[in-house]
Amino acid sequence: MKNNNTKVISGISAVLMCAALFAGCSNKTENKPFTVQAETLASADVTAAAETEKAASEGYKVIVNDQNGAPVKGVTIQFCSDDQCVLGNTNEKGETVFDFPKGKYIVHILAVPEGFEDDENEYTAAGSVTEITLKSSSTAKSDEDDYTWDLPAYGFKVFMCPEYRPDNLKGILTFDGRKLKDDPYICYFSMGYYAVADEDIELFDEYSDKWMDAMMNDEPAPKAPRKGWEDWTHNITSDIFYIYNIDSSRTEDELISIINESLSSSAVASCEKICTKGHTDFYLVQTDDVEKNAENHKENMGDFYDEFVRISTDKDTFLSCFTFSEPRPDELKTVKAGDVISFETTDLDGNTVSSKELFGENKVTMINVWGTYCDPCKKELPELGEMAEEFKAKDCAIIGLVCDGNKEEKVDKAIEILSENGCGYKNILPSDDMTFLKNVTSVPCTIFVNSDGVVLTDPILGAKVDQYPVTIDECLAAME
Repeated sequence: MKNNNTKVISGISAVLMCAALFAGCSNKTENKPFTVQAETLASADVTAAAETEKAASEGYKVIVNDQNGAPVKGVTIQFCSDDQCVLGNTNEKGETVFDFPKGKYIVHILAVPEGFEDDENEYTAAGSVTEITLKSSSTAKSDEDDYTWDLPAYGFKVFMCPEYRPDNLKGILTFDGRKLKDDPYICYFSMGYYAVADEDIELFDEYSDKWMDAMMNDEPAPKAPRKGWEDWTHNITSDIFYIYNIDSSRTEDELISIINESLSSSAVASCEKICTKGHTDFYLVQTDDVEKNAENHKENMGDFYDEFVRISTDKDTFLSCFTFSEPRPDELKTVKAGDVISFETTDLDGNTVSSKELFGENKVTMINVWGTYCDPCKKELPELGEMAEEFKAKDCAIIGLVCDGNKEEKVDKAIEILSENGCGYKNILPSDDMTFLKNVTSVPCTIFVNSDGVVLTDPILGAKVDQYPVTIDECLAAME
């Protein structure tokens, strides 16, 4: 996902940035019965401003949605009777209204926003409402994909509604989807809020990284560059909604108990069953985080506070983003002993490398999957740098895999982080044929393979730097 000010956090993905979906309107008047110059199209809202406010009962409403059912703003509609054609532009709801007496009319689309295909069709307005679906162009389809999470293993398909998109927000929404307690039938998808403006994203990321490093090293927090950021985890951020799923044979009370055990500083405040798909129940959950930190939020969020309150009390909009299905938990199985890892990719310097050449010269290769956003990952890097030198004497090696390295800025950040921590071993980037990565649901994740890429033991999840040399020795011993 590409976001300019929407953070998306998953088990193996860092903060990703997304651009606004619509950049403007294109004009197209060919093959239309009523030719309109660009200047006329630009001022079409003269009619629309008055007409769109009229009730549907007073005229004819035209509604334009995209293929996902989301309203499309800025579509120029031509509404024609026998003796005149009137222009209107769709509003935020994808609607425009034409005040005509009862009758039969012809509707054309003159201009669509960038990213949609021109519609040459002729529509008949015989009833009070005419609905039109615009097709996305190839570029727009890619953009729509950036607003969609398809998680069949969890039973979720999430399409970010327009209200949650960057152009309609002052702050940042955060999303997180993963399984809970290593149980494939208890998964969640959550949404949180950061009271941070678009222009402050880089500054906030830099500060939050320093803050987390200080906390993990038991050092004083760095000076906050903005009011309220001193304790950003409570002052200007908050989890808002969760969707959990659990096998139908298990009770709501059991789910609440399990969730509470997983939460460090909050507890379930409400739990509402949404639906059942197959043998799985889905629940909307809110914790007491919002209420517990209400005073901090009100004091420190400033101009963001009203937006935060609006979003945190609007569960219907949140739920409208979801399509539920029976989960396919087999897709959540982690990498296991006996699997074979094979791929071609590039390293951080842009050189093409293959698993065959990376693994072929070593008895055992330790693949450390890490992310530039992951503080536990970064904390163990200095020791990994020292360990890599020690492993050489055993004909073993460490390979780093930067899981969020599919973005150029993350590559630059990874190079900087590795240099600062004295890590001279090779680091590589994700590639499409790294199918094993889809099963890595948390980082750091460390996998051990032989010279043929065969996984030798179950992965080590979490930063357990003391265990790595032990596992290397166990793998070597098993080869004798």
